[in-house]
Amino acid sequence: MFKVPSRPSPTSQENSTSETIRLISVGLPYVSGLSEHLSRVFRAQDIRTYHKPYNTLRSILVHPRDRTPTEKKTGVVYDITCNDCGEHYIGETARTLEKRLGEHQKQTTSAIREHQSQANHEIDWEGVKILDKESVDVKRKKEKSRRPSISDVNAQR
Repeated sequence: MFKVPSRPSPTSQENSTSETIRLISVGLPYVSGLSEHLSRVFRAQDIRTYHKPYNTLRSILVHPRDRTPTEKKTGVVYDITCNDCGEHYIGETARTLEKRLGEHQKQTTSAIREHQSQANHEIDWEGVKILDKESVDVKRKKEKSRRPSISDVNAQR
């Protein structure tokens, strides 16, 4: 039971030995069906509940900053797909994705360019997906290494 004794008021010296009980109130996000059940459970334990809306009008309308466009994001693990065979190239960069994709397109020795030239396939440069965002270099490299990629296939040859 969650009853909290309150301190006796300094004006009532004679009641200092008696204990006053205060009910605890808990705010819960409102979820239809679940909130009513939780309220009954808490009420059985002498805990009052009040419900707060999960999504408020303010949270829906107010966005303090504009979203960063995909190509301007930094510290990402990304996925480039081959249009012809569906192979994936997984890469990571600390710089902007736009800058790194530009380098991939200019380089002739990267794994993705080798795949493109050897198999005569088309790469989906516009459909690049961000798989993860991680500012710590070691964690980003670890996330990249967990995923199979065209570069892994080329390294085995």
